[in-house]
Amino acid sequence: MARPLRIAYPGAIYHVINRGHRREPIFTCDDDRREFLHRLLLTVRKYRLILHGWCLMPNHYHLLIETPKANLSRAMHTFQSSYANWFRIKYRLVGSVFQSRYKAVLIENNAYLLTALAYIHFNPVRAKMVESPEQFPWSSHRIYLGMATDEMTTTARVLEETGGVENLLDIIRHQEIEPEQVYGKYSIAGSEEFFCEMREKVTAKKKKTDRQAVPDVRGLTAVKPEVI
Repeated sequence: MARPLRIAYPGAIYHVINRGHRREPIFTCDDDRREFLHRLLLTVRKYRLILHGWCLMPNHYHLLIETPKANLSRAMHTFQSSYANWFRIKYRLVGSVFQSRYKAVLIENNAYLLTALAYIHFNPVRAKMVESPEQFPWSSHRIYLGMATDEMTTTARVLEETGGVENLLDIIRHQEIEPEQVYGKYSIAGSEEFFCEMREKVTAKKKKTDRQAVPDVRGLTAVKPEVI
């Protein structure tokens, strides 16, 4: 079965998620998490991505990525393959580390961006790992609060949209977020108008792909079975 077409264009924002094969852990210790983040940093630099947020849970991860160059597929293939190969070698594993390619939910605009970030940062609280997001060291939440720093998380757009850290905290702590608001319809999180616009993009791209897959019949000749 063919993979579904990715919607890609310059400036697109995605909520990227993947989990371990059979829901098994993809991190067994903090060294694994540090290696994951190091390889993510290299990918952000190489493909000129804008990373708005992230969270590393025991058996899955969340990334909030903007792609100025419409190159999510190439970037994620490099990144996931790199970490999976490292993980397999370290633990002498055979087979898949991740359960699938990855899921990428297309985000419409700043309002949905904030909702996705709030959902990502609140993940450890929902999982009852901590009582508040700032207690969890393996997400970008502490970076937004100024409690930690890294070289890859871009906070400017979110903080400008919210009007500062305090407003962002209010959104994260008090906004009731349903999974449908984050994962959207057919991996598109946005308004009905945005969904229709993206559906048209997919339809046009699929028609083009189908045309390219059809052989040029003018160059074909009939051959009798006995000749074969």
